[in-house]
Amino acid sequence: MTTRHLAAIGLLLAGSAGAQTLHPGSLQAGDDRLDGGEWVDSYRVELRAGQPFEADLTSSDFDPYLILRAPSGAQEENDDYLGSTMHARIVTTAAETGTYTVAVTSYAAGETGAYRLEIEAGHAPVVTPPPPTRGPVASGPSRGPSAPAATRAEIAGHWVGGSVTATQYRDRDTGASAPTNGIGTTLDLGADGTYRQTRVMNQTTYGCTSTVHVDERGTYAVENGDLVLHRQSGRSWGQVCGGAPYDRTLEPETERFAVTVAPGRGGVATLTRSQDGEFFDELERGS
Repeated sequence: MTTRHLAAIGLLLAGSAGAQTLHPGSLQAGDDRLDGGEWVDSYRVELRAGQPFEADLTSSDFDPYLILRAPSGAQEENDDYLGSTMHARIVTTAAETGTYTVAVTSYAAGETGAYRLEIEAGHAPVVTPPPPTRGPVASGPSRGPSAPAATRAEIAGHWVGGSVTATQYRDRDTGASAPTNGIGTTLDLGADGTYRQTRVMNQTTYGCTSTVHVDERGTYAVENGDLVLHRQSGRSWGQVCGGAPYDRTLEPETERFAVTVAPGRGGVATLTRSQDGEFFDELERGS
């Protein structure tokens, strides 16, 4: 039985928010199997109702598939996070108290290989009072003189975004389309001043495909309306232009973004970032 019990993480969380554990492992013949023939490793974790939870699974050996099963049997699944076949991720809030199962498996039956599972959970959300009324917030990506400075209360939360390039390559001989080129980003800004940012880039040109992942953590501050990210740890991995897979540690670094928060499509708030006067990206507030 390939099951690891992580009850200790629940005890750890009682003393500190944002607790995380790293679990390198391997899918191999002889592990438990799903009905479809996929090998599976199972991890158990104790969560409380209202507790944020995140599971992040990567592998360069197989197409990872992630399942989170609640005590009631309800489950969430993820495959090909942000379009990457080397990454699966679930971000949620526990709906009930009890023992949850995190299942690491593969998209196709019989796949094996090494993987890296990162589990993180925190306390129930901190309720932040609304900021003082400062008048209407300017819309659009431009932060002109009339745009009020963003505050931490406005930008704290979960933000997601992505962009797809209009350039699409095709194989000259077969006419088959290459994978879509684009970048996906998630940015979690905690009420406690910590952040996590993940990005994935897929880029295909003629005969050259690159997939690059970045996962970083640290603290952040809001200074005169600018978002300042102080990276304390990070990791970048993937494959550049058909070369050998790489995996490296990112050094501490500080980045500053001018930011605006404005109503977006369907009334969903958008966070627009720019650097040195140039547009960087636009993210939408996620659930």
